[in-house]
Amino acid sequence: MTIASCFACGEFKVGAFTPCPACGNAPATLEQEAQSLALTDHYLAPEELEHVRQQAAVGQPIHIDPVFYEQLLQTLRDERTARANRPWWKFW
Repeated sequence: MTIASCFACGEFKVGAFTPCPACGNAPATLEQEAQSLALTDHYLAPEELEHVRQQAAVGQPIHIDPVFYEQLLQTLRDERTARANRPWWKFW
């Protein structure tokens, strides 16, 4: 199970790409997906997630290392490209 912090309000949720149970916000762009992915327990320790939650809850900007953010964006782009180029019969 993936624990994430909502990029909009900071509330904890299950899954990076799921809607937030508190504010209903869900990542709608590739950039928001990368930000949401960066704010998960896959990449942050519990105390770091709590810090992010507190920052977002009071409207402070959340810092994500720019190099790491670019890597996540590229990974997501590559995945979309691979999915788009997969023959239809390989979806199952």
